[in-house]
Order: sequence, then C-alpha cells, then structure tokens
Amino acid sequence: MAFKIRTDANALGVQRNLSDVNSQYGKTISRLSTGMRITTAGDSPAEFIASEDMRKDIASMDVSIRTLADNTNYIKTAEGALDEVSRLLRDARALALQSMNEPTMSQSQKDANDQQIQSISESITRIANSASYGSNKILNGASGIFAQSLSLYSVDEVSFSGVFGGNAITTNSTFTVSVTTAATKASTTAVGYGLNSVVGAGSFSINGINFDVSPTETAQDIWSRINELTSVTGVYVNYCAASGAAAGAATIEATEYGEKHRIDIVDPGNLLITGATSFSGKGSDVVGTVECNYDGTNTATVTFDRGEGKTLRDSSGNIVELTTNGAVNTGTYNGRIVIGSIGTKFQVGIRSTDFTTMSIGNYQATQLGRGAEGNNNLTSISVLSGESAATALNVIDKAIEDVSVGRGRLGNFQKNILESSTRSMIIARENLMISESDIRDADMAEEASELAKFNILQQSGISVLARSQEALQNVLRLIQ
Repeated sequence: MAFKIRTDANALGVQRNLSDVNSQYGKTISRLSTGMRITTAGDSPAEFIASEDMRKDIASMDVSIRTLADNTNYIKTAEGALDEVSRLLRDARALALQSMNEPTMSQSQKDANDQQIQSISESITRIANSASYGSNKILNGASGIFAQSLSLYSVDEVSFSGVFGGNAITTNSTFTVSVTTAATKASTTAVGYGLNSVVGAGSFSINGINFDVSPTETAQDIWSRINELTSVTGVYVNYCAASGAAAGAATIEATEYGEKHRIDIVDPGNLLITGATSFSGKGSDVVGTVECNYDGTNTATVTFDRGEGKTLRDSSGNIVELTTNGAVNTGTYNGRIVIGSIGTKFQVGIRSTDFTTMSIGNYQATQLGRGAEGNNNLTSISVLSGESAATALNVIDKAIEDVSVGRGRLGNFQKNILESSTRSMIIARENLMISESDIRDADMAEEASELAKFNILQQSGISVLARSQEALQNVLRLIQ
C-alpha cells in the first residue's frame, strides 16, 4: 500500500459523501420549515408543473365562486324589484275590479281609482328604469340587447344599450343622425421654406419630444424626421414631396380627431412655425343629435355630446361611430338599426366557454299586458267606465302573468344554474386543493425521520473525515 500526503483518496470520498448528506439535510430542513415537499421546479419538474396548473385553477375557482355570488345577487335584485311590481299590479287589479261595480261607484270614485292606476303605471316604469346592479340597468330592456346599423356610408358602426331617451328599443328601428359640430384635428402651418431650403441650426419640441436641427438640414429633412416619429408624437407633417415644391406647402396636423389629440410646439428659433416661439392647439369632438323610432311608432331625439373624436355618445351609453366623411361634415344622415336579443352573459366557470346567457326582458308599463286587449298596455287603460274597467282588468291580469312568468324564469335561473354551479364549484375546488396538497405538501413525520437520519450521517461523516486526517500522521513516522 502506497503512502501519499498530497492526495488523500480516502478523504476525498468522505468529503463527497459528506457534501451529499449536507445537501439532503438542507432540503429536509427546507421541507420541514415550509411544510412543502416541492418548493422549486428542481425538486420534481413534472409534479411542479401539475401542481402549478392546479394552483391556477384553484385561484380561478375562488374568483368564480365570488362571481357566482355576484350573479345570484344580480338576479335577486331583479326579482326583488319585480316583487314590488307584482304588488302594484295586485293593487291595480283591485281598483279595476272595484270600478266595474257601477251601482255603488260614483264617477268621482272612478276618477280617483283611475288616477291611482295611472300613478301605479308610472311607478312600474320608474322601477323598471331605475332597477340596477352597479351601473347596469336590469329591467328596462337593456339587458342582452344589441343594435347595429345596416346602412349609411357616413356611419361606421352603431352600438345601442337598448334604451333610447329613457325608452326601450323594442323593434327594428330607423334613426337620423344630425351632426351639429364637426370633428376636427389640431393643425397649424409650417414655416414657408421650400423643400430643399436649409433651415439652420437649432432645436424645437413637439408634444414633449425634442428635435435637434443641424446646420445642413433642409426643410424636407426636418419634416421627414418628424413623420418618422409620428407614432410617438401623434403629429405628422403634410407636405408635397416633389422636388422644388412651393414655399409654405406644409401643414402640421394631429393624427387623430378630437380634443384629446393636441399639438404643443416649442420653437424658439422659428425653425418649424412662423411668427411665434410656441403653438398650442387641439381638435374638436363631433357633437350631434340622433332621432330614433324606438318602438315602430314613437320617436325621440337625444343629444349625443359625450363622445370623443369621431364617436357620438349619449348619457345612456348609446354609441354611433361615424366615418371620417360623416364626422367632418355637418349634416343629416338617415339609417336603420337592427335590434336583437342575445341575452346577458353570466360567467359560471373558470374557462372562457363557461358561461350561460339569459335575457331578462323589458318590464316598463308600456310592455306589460300587451296582447290581452288588442294593442292596449298598462299605460293605455282606464277605469272611468264599467266597460273600460273590464278591459283594464284583462290587461292587468295579463301584466300580472307577464311578471309572474318572468319571476319564475329568474327563480329557475338562480336555483338550477347559479346556485347549482356554486355548489359544484365549491366541491371541485375542495377536491382540487386536496390533490394539490398531495403533490406539494410534505409528510412531516417522514421528513422528521429523514432529518434524524441525515443528522446522524452528517456527524458520522465528520467523524470519519477526522479519522482519515489522523491516518496521514503515520507518514511522519516514516520520515522520522
């Protein structure tokens, strides 16, 4: 056996084994301190990926459960408002029934009953228009309604909420757009240099972006550099690219229409604009009125003055997107709106496809009781005579049926879809959390045993390493 002192093979093996033990000891300590078997992707890549996917679903389920609760409250809000409508309709029916008894009812009593019924009709419409969840109207027909334009080269797109001027849009409708204030862009005239004229050294800024001009740059060079940064400044120079173009053939314009899109120029040396060291300007937003035949018979005119640029918008969220041709010219345009019901989307799961739709309907007084007595509805009935009271009774009965059927649909949706989905989601979340725990969580008893084992191995390795170093002392005896 050879005796060596430069390389101790026994000690190297002991050191390697001791290093492995220390590494395992550290991992065990980490598992015990965190309670997790997998703390990094390096612990088990496949299981780490699976558990991260589960964590994503668990977090999504937490949100989905809260969303389902919000959806349930949304339906409860609608049903609660309709409960009050039902109470009003029962009162109206009692008044109509009382007015039918002509021998005991004076005309003044019938007048009083008729006034009460008119007030009830107004209250029902007020409830339908005011019932909301957050900013979303529930019972006025806006829920699940879409609108689109089928004509007009001056109108690009129409998006209506389903309510126009406080009235529900209930049929395919015609509309007229009148632009009273045209949309404009911010604009100014550039310095009247020819394209190839040397402007001179200096600097200027456009909307906070600085441009340095060298002594040799021409007007065309500067204008081209400005246009290269149009996406940053929101400004471009409109000029004739032909060589030798006439002086002053350039304008500085914003890329978009409207007040939001400004031009702010600081030009101390008049390199870009003439006669002033600065320019500040903005465009104007289009403003107009829209007249809509919202139910096939009646029309309303609404001012659209809340939009931006080429977009007309009113206080009800109705939008008319004008083409450039329509926005920059004042005038009147006729068109047609197609109304349809797609239902309100309710998210009931964690995937993009996990939704269901429901259209709640329109419960304004003009929409209740229709079909019972010709074209009559709650707003057109009267109890001033026995005959009219009989007609009113039939209309009110139909209105009560309309509301009851609607409340039944709401109750079915709440019980069999929302509440059922909530229970199912809670169970799925519980099971997924258990599965994720099985993958990630550490068995504390097992890890404690491992800790004791590695602790012993660590102490043993240190002891053996010390013995290995003592063996080298034998070499000294040979030298002595």
